[in-house]
Amino acid sequence: MTAAAPDGLEQLPTEFCEEADLHAAHAVLQCYWREIAAPNGLVTWLAGASQTGQSRAYPFLARIALPFSGAAVLAAVDRQSLVGIRHLGEISLEGSAGETKLGRSALAKLVVTELALRFNRPLNSDLLVQMGLSAQVTAWILSVMPPSILNLADPAVAYIKSEQSLAYGHPFHPTPKARSGIAPDELHLYSPEAHASFQLHYFAVRREFTRQDSCLERAATELTAADGPKHLIPDDGWALVPVHPWQARYLCQFVGVTDAIRDGHMRYLGAYGKKFHPTASVRTLFAAESAYFYKLSLSFRITNCLRRNALPELAASLRVNRMMAAIRPSMQQAFPQFAYLDELAFLTVVLPDAPSAEQQAITEGFGMMLRRTIDTSGDTVPLLAAALFGNGDRGRSMIRQLMVAAGLGSEPSDDDIERWFGAYTEALVPPLLYLYSRMGIMFEPHLQNIVMGFKDGWPTATYLRDFENARLVAERVSAEFTRDLTAADKVELYYSELKAWKRFAYCLFSNHLVEAVRQLSFGRPALEARLWQAVERTVTGYLVEYGESAASPMLRDLLAGEPLPAKTNLITRVLVGKDAEATYVPLGSPWTRPVTETATNGRGLALATQVNAMGER
Repeated sequence: MTAAAPDGLEQLPTEFCEEADLHAAHAVLQCYWREIAAPNGLVTWLAGASQTGQSRAYPFLARIALPFSGAAVLAAVDRQSLVGIRHLGEISLEGSAGETKLGRSALAKLVVTELALRFNRPLNSDLLVQMGLSAQVTAWILSVMPPSILNLADPAVAYIKSEQSLAYGHPFHPTPKARSGIAPDELHLYSPEAHASFQLHYFAVRREFTRQDSCLERAATELTAADGPKHLIPDDGWALVPVHPWQARYLCQFVGVTDAIRDGHMRYLGAYGKKFHPTASVRTLFAAESAYFYKLSLSFRITNCLRRNALPELAASLRVNRMMAAIRPSMQQAFPQFAYLDELAFLTVVLPDAPSAEQQAITEGFGMMLRRTIDTSGDTVPLLAAALFGNGDRGRSMIRQLMVAAGLGSEPSDDDIERWFGAYTEALVPPLLYLYSRMGIMFEPHLQNIVMGFKDGWPTATYLRDFENARLVAERVSAEFTRDLTAADKVELYYSELKAWKRFAYCLFSNHLVEAVRQLSFGRPALEARLWQAVERTVTGYLVEYGESAASPMLRDLLAGEPLPAKTNLITRVLVGKDAEATYVPLGSPWTRPVTETATNGRGLALATQVNAMGER
């Protein structure tokens, strides 16, 4: 039996459509719960166990109000958590004549309508379309994705598997797998989830029409030539510019590009060389035998953005990279288990004779960055953190494989999981805190920006990537780092302490560690508190070892119960805002005492109950 897949995707088996819709429904309700319901006191825990038939796995029942719509949603939940860690069962619409089970489409419209009324905005119909497309693409992914089996004996193969294993995407994002602007029959060719690989495509461009910079002794054009068809370059006056194969066809549609080819300023050379594998971001490509990741532009919409490399962003990444290169020796000495994947060089094309309406799209469309590769030649297995902790049952399967390799068995004890997670936090947290608190450099260590290294199943190394969104804390970044920055550079790179801290704390704690704890405590709600104790030990140990800094009071406030910040992904989309300008809401704290809340039986009878639900207040 098949279900219709709109927008041209092939017919998909019902089982995949149902699974995708379930995950999409959970994601939209999780977003609303975190961003609107919890901060505004719209969640009530109902007395007694869930009545959905899932009471054993989901023993709690929550009522989530949508007051502007005059409606409420009932959700079966596995636990009541201080930071909103929860797994959802059945979702239904509360009604006087009983409860109606809510599917993805009806729930999405209900939530988006509620937010339109709340913010006095028109209904965001584009968001509803994107939410449907995300579920549709997820169903397709589930139908083509191979099993989540890691070949831990081959680090390169295991690493590629982890990058290409994200079935569901961000669990707190309304459109985690939306892709639009790409033909359905091209998804197979270029999607990481389909285990795609392909050759780069090349343009030969007269050097005077290129813009480039490099942190290495060799120019960006020399570096790109190492993997490209050098024999097809007429002379030194030409440069090889690699692009994604989809992007090559897109760029050739521009009048400015066709004119440049006609006038002899540019040549399209087609596919060449080794095959590269798209990583989780879709546009960044990896080949074990290449010295670099290729971060290429893609001019179709992924999640909610066109993924093009603008020249100011490319230049900003290299400015941050030069600062990081200066502190590499001291970082390696202090944190030998920590490395960062440098943004080494960028290259793009500028065609001044192209129509003015095309020039920015052409320059951004050709924009590309070379990133230092990750070493897969030794006995350390690098795995994307999101593959483990932001990936539902597929991630749990990978974690079990690591636990077996670590000698803990496929069903490790709570003690073993806590010990394993303690090793994880020790590898991850201290170097990132050091960069932020001591150096005044803010990175975004969310699940897709961190690759962890595992040796014999144990987390032993951390690799940080993506300098595009790195920022400097204006109040205290070292003058040594900033002496070569212009006033315009500082506008681009500086964040205030408050803005930088919220972004950093969200990425490290609310995104990365909350999701890690959520995965590791799946089916074991009582383990959650112990895992947060492991995080607390790591942060406390860092404060003892590295002493006071400007960030120490903020870290102590967190440990004393200051709520973690959560980014408003859903609200940002509803209000058609930019991600960089997203607001934050208090998530709650895993290091606070249980508080007394009011629960009802759904008919107005108040019951006093002790729950760990600070995040739901």
